[in-house]
Amino acid sequence: MIWFYVVLGIFWWPLYGGARILLQELWERWEAHSLGARRLPRFRGNLPGNVDLLLQLMQEMKKGYPGMYYLTHSLSSGSQKLVDQLGPTFNANILFENLITTTHPEHLQIILATDFPNYVKGEGLKKRLSPLFGVGVFNSDGDLWKFHRQLTRPFFTRDRISHFDIFDRHAATAIHLMKQRLREGYPFDFQDIITKFTLDSATEFLFGVNVHSLSASLPYPPNISRQTAVGTDLNATQKAQTFAQALLDLQNVVSFRVRVGPLWPLWELLEDKSIAPMKVVNAFVEPIVSEAVGRKKANRTRNKKSNEIDEDETLLDHLVNLTDDPVILKDETLNILLAGRDTTSSTLAFILYFLCMYPDVTIRLREEILEKVGSNRRPTYEDIREMKYLRAVINAEEFDPDRFLDARLKKYLSPRPFIFLPFNAGPRICLGQQFAYNEMSFILIKLLQTFKSFTLEQNVADPEFHPPAEWKNAPGRKGLDNIFPKLALTMLIGGGLWIKAEEVEA
Repeated sequence: MIWFYVVLGIFWWPLYGGARILLQELWERWEAHSLGARRLPRFRGNLPGNVDLLLQLMQEMKKGYPGMYYLTHSLSSGSQKLVDQLGPTFNANILFENLITTTHPEHLQIILATDFPNYVKGEGLKKRLSPLFGVGVFNSDGDLWKFHRQLTRPFFTRDRISHFDIFDRHAATAIHLMKQRLREGYPFDFQDIITKFTLDSATEFLFGVNVHSLSASLPYPPNISRQTAVGTDLNATQKAQTFAQALLDLQNVVSFRVRVGPLWPLWELLEDKSIAPMKVVNAFVEPIVSEAVGRKKANRTRNKKSNEIDEDETLLDHLVNLTDDPVILKDETLNILLAGRDTTSSTLAFILYFLCMYPDVTIRLREEILEKVGSNRRPTYEDIREMKYLRAVINAEEFDPDRFLDARLKKYLSPRPFIFLPFNAGPRICLGQQFAYNEMSFILIKLLQTFKSFTLEQNVADPEFHPPAEWKNAPGRKGLDNIFPKLALTMLIGGGLWIKAEEVEA
């Protein structure tokens, strides 16, 4: 009898799946016809469910150039961009599931702003993101999302984000480490240092707790064998590096799940790969949350309005005055921490890479800094606001900062602001964007007060992360870059960003 059910299952599931796909196809055609619309162009692969495209995506995620794995597909006639083949908006339809991609600014405006309530995260995406973001602001919809925004919005006021003491302290430590390594005769991994800088700054600003990741010893180039420097805080080193690595591992797991889609459990049949790194992250975050809740209970006798924020109050202190739900507190603080660390460190790493590649921009940027701030003075909020070229450098993707300053600004960006969305747009626009701009501007100013120029030394990186020879004649940045960009939830540089710098003479 059991064989009967096995055979029935073998035949039933393909029949059920085929019928479901056919009904979905007929429904979509009828709905498009009733709305007077036309269906999106659909990718047609060589295997059922476009499995060939899925396999290529997975391969390119590991070894390819970010973005290209989704914009290109190796056809019999060669590699062709999907956007050139199908247009700016198309349906990849992987494993018979609609997977719609658009590069059209007007469509982005509809999704992010004008018809925002109609475009939700959805249960499937939220489930894939939940190990990292839980029920935080980046993984919620509707009333819960509004609740999270209301929790954090009052904290990111100008008064709070223009206090630069934290930036100044950690920038001084980071630059000291760079100078120390240069005086030993070695390049430094700027990506490693700046990730530690943003982690220490973010944890102190948000939690009031500094993880002291900058106390850890800096890596030497992979071909150099050196012992840990004397005076290194080994306890801080281990704790900070373990936490940072767990965050990265968790991001890689979640990023893979998002890209593979509904079938991600097939790759985790033997174990849930998010459990181990999440234990490490929880072990770091939960005691901090518990301590903040304890402080609230100890100060319960104080008469204070819920929207009132003390000058020395952290985001976590502010949150515990509004809710004592440990899940909401943990998820929200972790959401904001990830936003405050990874995106900023990634942007700064790529800025320094471009400053190495475009020394004329470095010279011009340094001239503006010396003119506005001088060679030693600490920059103020007003200084940063007035430095237009600095802002243009931070904005540039192809590293043509003048396009944010010359006639092209009014010609392209001003009339169509949705062509450039570094901080999202609409109701979900980043609450911390000015904090991020201030942090990036501050450290860039301090760097260019200290160093005259930067030189790329990627030859010392692990050979695994040297750009493949076949990239050399590729179109766009792929054919120009001397680094190996990688993609998790944010961009990073595979193997680190190894730099030498010329120090300003005292």
